[in-house]
Amino acid sequence: LSRLYTATGGPSWYAKNGWMDSDSCCDFDWVTCNGAGDVVELDLGDNNLQGQIPTQFGDLTSLKSGGTSSQGLFFGNLLTGTLPSEIGKLTQMKRHLALWNNQLSGSIPTQFGQLTDLTYNLCLNSNMLSFSIPTQLGQLKKLTAGVYLNTNSFCGEVPTELQALSSSVTSTWEVTTGNSIGTACPAPPTLTPTE
Repeated sequence: LSRLYTATGGPSWYAKNGWMDSDSCCDFDWVTCNGAGDVVELDLGDNNLQGQIPTQFGDLTSLKSGGTSSQGLFFGNLLTGTLPSEIGKLTQMKRHLALWNNQLSGSIPTQFGQLTDLTYNLCLNSNMLSFSIPTQLGQLKKLTAGVYLNTNSFCGEVPTELQALSSSVTSTWEVTTGNSIGTACPAPPTLTPTE
């Protein structure tokens, strides 16, 4: 968690009691641990985080929840850069993968398909994410509520693997609104060899 604090402007966070002042991360504001001292819940929504999510965030492999609502985890901050593929290592995450209302860009890493225990709230909306939606999101078969991919710049088609989940999601399915679904994705840039 120290890398997260440093990478996202921790001294400017609104709520930061205990962060970097305590020997145990379990004493940090908005961090919940289990009896073994593993971080199981993290809620830094609307807390003035600025910068990029460090790859080390994926080391919180016991994380089960991004707070108590879709306005938890990293909602409503000023996070920039791409989504680290290491988030795919959070395989115990069950609810509130809330990364919405930031300034994140690039594509959704295919490793997000490894979050197969996620049941509630995949919130990536209101960012600047682009390219096609990965078919691997169709592996999130336990999702029953809250799929938010809207208001980005996704192109191409909604993968049939993901669309198949829409019948089991009992509340909010926002995938196409505010995207460029149905339009061709631009070709990736080609690299010119240097002489």
